[in-house]
Amino acid sequence: MKAAATLPDARPVHWRRRSRIVFAYWAGALALFALAPSAWAYRPFDGTDAAVAETGEMEIEFGPAGYLHTERQSWLVAPAAIANLGIAGGWELVLEGKQLWRLGSATASAPADNSRFVLTDSAFSVKHVLVDGILQGRDRPGLACEVGALLPALHEEGGFGAVVAVILSSGLGPVVTHLNLQAIFSPAHEPGGFVGLIVEGPQRWPVRPVLELAGERERGGTGILSALAGFIWTVSPSLALDGAVRVGRQDEAREGHTSLVELRTGLTWSFPVFSR
Repeated sequence: MKAAATLPDARPVHWRRRSRIVFAYWAGALALFALAPSAWAYRPFDGTDAAVAETGEMEIEFGPAGYLHTERQSWLVAPAAIANLGIAGGWELVLEGKQLWRLGSATASAPADNSRFVLTDSAFSVKHVLVDGILQGRDRPGLACEVGALLPALHEEGGFGAVVAVILSSGLGPVVTHLNLQAIFSPAHEPGGFVGLIVEGPQRWPVRPVLELAGERERGGTGILSALAGFIWTVSPSLALDGAVRVGRQDEAREGHTSLVELRTGLTWSFPVFSR
């Protein structure tokens, strides 16, 4: 599951925490790109779909650079990565995270240690397809669930958290939709939730338009409403590229609300790691 971009100067709500383990993960992901023979794109969303990687395959979703701007601070997102490993029929393991580099001077709401970078959106999860559907070649909606741990934060208070997600993928003519619902217990030990709807253009188009509407909130913390518009370009069976713009409004319990703008670019690769 892809985590939405919560600002580092506010308490995160949607599956996002920082952890030192992400350093090693990104290094490994970069090294694997040269070996990847095939690709299926499912960036640049905050949500996900009701499908998993094939057994024995690793899918790497990599964003080499992005940009996040609010009224109080700007950040370079470099890199962002998600690794999906198919471990059995209908099952996969997911590890994700991203690194943000502060641009310009720190604001009053910057991290407590005034660091120039933060590790964010760190999570480890297990995803399972409950009902085979349109993404598995069936003429019906598909259903999946995902259960995960929010990893301890770096430069923020809190410990481990947890999240449970349900994903429904459906077809509306040539258009495919993915509804994401999440229940969250944050590392700050507060309940929260996330809802998102993804709409994709016809899969047969080499370049298909995509849209996502999302909302999230943590009790006593931050709430975000956002919209994302972009594209997925299937360059070849071995490469898919994506780009998107995300705009939204973030409400903070103590600091009022602020607008945000985010630019995302990336690619997706898949490769075998063990035989079935």
